[in-house]
Amino acid sequence: MKIITSDNEIDFTEIENQHLDSWLNKIESGLKYNILYSQGNIKKFFEEILINKEKILVGKPHELKQIIAVVENCKILINKNEYVSFKVDSKLKEIFNYDDFIKSYLPHWGAYKYVKELNINSCVYCNRIFTFTLDRIDLHRTFNKTRSKKEKRRILKNIQSSKTRPELDHFYPKSKFPYLGVSIYNLVPSCHICNSNLKGSRNIDFDKYINPFEDDFDEIMKINARLRNENEIQERIDNGTLTGEIKDHFGYSLFIGKLESFDLKFERTNIDDSIENFKAENHIELYALNELYNMHKDHALRILKNAIHHGAGSSNEIFSRHPNLFHSKEEVKSSILGLNSNPNKINQFPLSKLTIDITKSFGI
Repeated sequence: MKIITSDNEIDFTEIENQHLDSWLNKIESGLKYNILYSQGNIKKFFEEILINKEKILVGKPHELKQIIAVVENCKILINKNEYVSFKVDSKLKEIFNYDDFIKSYLPHWGAYKYVKELNINSCVYCNRIFTFTLDRIDLHRTFNKTRSKKEKRRILKNIQSSKTRPELDHFYPKSKFPYLGVSIYNLVPSCHICNSNLKGSRNIDFDKYINPFEDDFDEIMKINARLRNENEIQERIDNGTLTGEIKDHFGYSLFIGKLESFDLKFERTNIDDSIENFKAENHIELYALNELYNMHKDHALRILKNAIHHGAGSSNEIFSRHPNLFHSKEEVKSSILGLNSNPNKINQFPLSKLTIDITKSFGI
């Protein structure tokens, strides 16, 4: 949910260099081969892609938009029957071969190493589900050392079944833009529900949606608990005068009425009708975030109950008593609440955004 490229601990330059080292020569060879055996506008089409090969592989989202505009303008000039008969899309899919990328396991460059280096452990679209990366390197080492073909087959079978990683969503679908099949900033680590069940292959204008590599959804939208009754208390929550009175006021209305007394809802941080708000609202609709987060109201209750139970200032007190047990006051707070409350680690833990927004909303 937080913009991926804002994480200073990720070495994006190194990621880009590894990707170029692995793919640049393959891409160049494949394109030059098709240029040699094509002519006219199809040849110009492949030549344009060749010119932009590096940006296609490691260009940031705004650069990919520019490339799409240029390449698609070349595509328009090609006769449709000629485009189909020359099997241009198939040739591009073969050159920018996503299947090769996802079949490369650690320690070699590919999907597993890419998501491992991004170090994102929850879906960046919904922040509700863990997306750990696991690849048994020890099995690879054993495979390389053994000489028995029978043993190699057995180990290879284990290697193929002893791994997991986030799904990689093509922000710009490879079915429509096959030359972006292995573009590093077009591959968004996500959960199966967001990537396949909710987004799927919908035919929509993805420039009108949040791109986790360039848009900070966390800063645009916040989750609020909206009480169904108790207008006076809701008003005090909205104007910020409820701080320090959670137990007496919010506690009564929320806990007596339980889950039926409130709803969780994503709301704008800025009321202006901006492009960012428009994209964020489309994002919420596409991934059904309001509906799905209302299934996590029990977590909001737990956060608030834990805060009430421990009381204000408990983080400072516990940290001062156990300085060797915790690294920071923020870590103590996360421990008390039962969920991560560090804004810099939203992409590391599921439901971090829910925790951070709820605690901020009620002055915890």
